[in-house]
Amino acid sequence: GFSYLLRARVRDSSVPYKETVKDFTLLYDTATPTAVISSPRHLSYKTGVVVLSGTSYDPDPAGAPANSGVSTVTLSIQRMANGNCYVPGGSFTAPCPNYFAANGNLNPWSYTPPGTPFANGESYVVVAKASDTAQNAQGNFGVDVSSMTFFYDTDAPSVVVTVPVTGRTKGMTYLNGTAGDLAPGKLVKVEVRVRRLTAPVQYWDPVTNGGEFNAIGLEGAWFTAASSEA
Repeated sequence: GFSYLLRARVRDSSVPYKETVKDFTLLYDTATPTAVISSPRHLSYKTGVVVLSGTSYDPDPAGAPANSGVSTVTLSIQRMANGNCYVPGGSFTAPCPNYFAANGNLNPWSYTPPGTPFANGESYVVVAKASDTAQNAQGNFGVDVSSMTFFYDTDAPSVVVTVPVTGRTKGMTYLNGTAGDLAPGKLVKVEVRVRRLTAPVQYWDPVTNGGEFNAIGLEGAWFTAASSEA
């Protein structure tokens, strides 16, 4: 954490001799920098193009007025299905870890794998590693800080209405059905909207007077269904 001044002096053999003096300032720095992953979040679900992004920082060494500064941020992406790591512009064929440079200004940084190399239904581990200009390299990769796992899911969820049955019914005291998503997908919520097609055309309003058809907007007509899943 201390700064030092190194002075070098050189003389030649001429008479009288000529002399040159140069000063060099250096910071003794053993503090380790950190790369932080902001997106995707740990244990999140992604589809389509996946953009990896984050920040980095280099702590000030004890007693120093400034730090050395982050020089590089590198990434390694592991496919859990086969244990291999991503080769930029290719697929998951390299032994792990396989670090490659992120894009951007280091703080923030980003990387978008070209061609969407991720497979539906599989999980991936991303590790971000920072190095500074004093050649200190990050060695600790905390989960949800410098290491995160995400699931790639391109399957759309499904929903089926079982009550009332299609066609005609004499009662609509309750609505029933099923919904699901193929693994590793996970449902967030199921919403229902009821529209009366006979004039006046209106949506069911579950809030007003305990429930009635009203002239409410179509987005405001959605209400969350109760789940019977344990």
